[in-house]
Amino acid sequence: MNIYLVQHGKPVPKEENPDKPLSNQGKEDVERVASFLMKAGIKVDNIFHSGKTRAMQTAEIMIPKLIPGKEPVKKRACSFR
Repeated sequence: MNIYLVQHGKPVPKEENPDKPLSNQGKEDVERVASFLMKAGIKVDNIFHSGKTRAMQTAEIMIPKLIPGKEPVKKRACSFR
């Protein structure tokens, strides 16, 4: 099993929007990464995100290129105790 970690794209400043959604540049960057992964033949079964707006938007941009027709999965943080 392979696990690929992808950081969300660049968000707008907190002062502009406290929820910090992706900026236009962040959306373009994520689109570029998703296209690269698709062209590289990377196959995934699921895309998980933290639930933060920018993480969810990043997952939603990647899904159509990597696993069309699926929905991203919101996951809670893991605890290692």
